[in-house]
Amino acid sequence: MKAQAVIKDHVNLTPMMHSSALNSIAGKTLFFKCECFQKSGNHAATLALAAKNRGIPAYVVVPNNAPKCKVENVKRYGGHVIFSEATMKSRQEMANKVLSETGAVLVPSSNDARIIM
Repeated sequence: MKAQAVIKDHVNLTPMMHSSALNSIAGKTLFFKCECFQKSGNHAATLALAAKNRGIPAYVVVPNNAPKCKVENVKRYGGHVIFSEATMKSRQEMANKVLSETGAVLVPSSNDARIIM
């Protein structure tokens, strides 16, 4: 919970909701984390905003088929958008290139203790 303590003043508490109709179809209780209530929407925009608030650059590798609104959010928060092909291999190669050229630190969007609460 260290991450939660560090960012608590900068994020909105997002509710967990469920749908009776979808629960009935699935035969299970499904929970949905409503991230649409966050200030910045997705991982890339969140990183760009956090970097802007700390006065440091954010280099964000984005697949070239990403929705325009997500790319524009990253730019609006001051993030440097670097496009890759829409494959995991291309994104990883481009991220490695950015890391070697800038000395930046990779903050992946999942499976990393620094971003999971």
